[in-house]
Amino acid sequence: MTVNADPNPVKNRAETISEFVEPFNEKIKNAQRIILFFHKSPDLDSAGANFGISSYLKNFNSNAEIIILSADKPSQNLLLEINKDLQEKFEIIDPSLFEYKEGDLAISIDFADFSRCTRNNEYKLPSFVDQAILDHHVIPPIEDKLNFISTDFMSSSTIVYNLYKERGVKIPQREFDFLLLGLLGDSGFLRFRDRNFLMSLELVASYIKNYGEKGYFDTIENLESNKAMEEFILSGIYLNNLKYEKGADYAYTTLTMNERREKGIADDFAEITNGAMHIRNIEKAKFTFSVVQDKKEAYKFNLSFRTCAGSDFVVREIAQKLGGGGHPKAAGGQIEALNIEEAIEKVKAAINELNGLRA
Repeated sequence: MTVNADPNPVKNRAETISEFVEPFNEKIKNAQRIILFFHKSPDLDSAGANFGISSYLKNFNSNAEIIILSADKPSQNLLLEINKDLQEKFEIIDPSLFEYKEGDLAISIDFADFSRCTRNNEYKLPSFVDQAILDHHVIPPIEDKLNFISTDFMSSSTIVYNLYKERGVKIPQREFDFLLLGLLGDSGFLRFRDRNFLMSLELVASYIKNYGEKGYFDTIENLESNKAMEEFILSGIYLNNLKYEKGADYAYTTLTMNERREKGIADDFAEITNGAMHIRNIEKAKFTFSVVQDKKEAYKFNLSFRTCAGSDFVVREIAQKLGGGGHPKAAGGQIEALNIEEAIEKVKAAINELNGLRA
C-alpha cells in the first residue's frame, strides 16, 4: 500500500522569521514545560535572549512552566541589578542531568548543538522531548528540528526582538532590558560591523521610544563601570601573559586555574571580558586569541578569537579548524591538551594551516 506524503509538511528549516513563528508558536501552545538553556560560559547574549523571550512564551502559553538551565554560573557582574533575576529564574544544573518529561519543549537560543549547553560533549536530548532552535552563528544545515538560524542578526537577542515584532506582542521593560543587554554584549556596544546594522539600531530605537533614554544609558553605565575587582585582576593576568607573534601579526594571551587561585579568585567567578577582547586593540595585529584553562576540566582549554580593529582577517575559520565556530570576526571553541603550552601549539598549528585567510 502506498502512503501519500503529507501535502502540507512542516518546514523545519525556516528562512525567515515569518516562516518560523507559526510552527514555533504551535510548539509553545502544546508544551507543558518550556526548557531554556544558557550555553557553556554564558555571555550577555545568552542571558539576554533567554530572559528576554519569557513574555513571548507566556503570551502563547500562560500555563507552561518555564525553566532555564545552565551548566555554568553566569558572571556575577552581567548587570548588577539583574542578579536577583538570575538567582530566581534559572537552575545551575547541567542539562544532561536534568529529568525531562513528556510534554517538554526544549528551546536552544544562541546555540544549535545541544551539547554546547552541557559538560557532556556527546549529550543529546531525549527523543521524546520536542525541540526548537534560534541562532545567529554559522552552522551546518539542520533539517530534522524546527530552526531559524540567520547570520543577518548581530545577536540572538535581536532575533527574539523580531519574534515579538512579528506577532505584535508588547515587550515589557524587564524583558526589553535583557534584549538590549544581549545586543550590546554581542555587538561591542554597537561598535562591531553588522550585516544588518539598521536592525540592531531599530532594537535600540524601539527600546528608547517605549521606555526612555535613561534605561539605555544606565545599562551601558552598569556594564562599563561597576565591575568587580576580580575583573581587573584577571585583566592584569591577561596583559602579563600577552605575547605577540612578529611576522604573523597576531597576539595571544593565556590564563590557567592556578593563576586565578594564586590571586584569590573563586573558581566560580565568571568574567565578562575574555582574554582576546582585552588585547584586541593592539597595534598592527590582525587578530588576537586567548587560551583559558577550563574551570571544571583541567585538560580542556577554552578558546576565544577576535579580529582586530581595521583588519579583515576571518577568525571563524581558525575556530572551525579546531572544532569551534562563531562569527567571521568573533569566534571560539574548546580543545583538549595536557597543558597550556600544548594547547597554544595546537592553536598555532591551525593558524599556520590557514595563514593569510581573509574575508
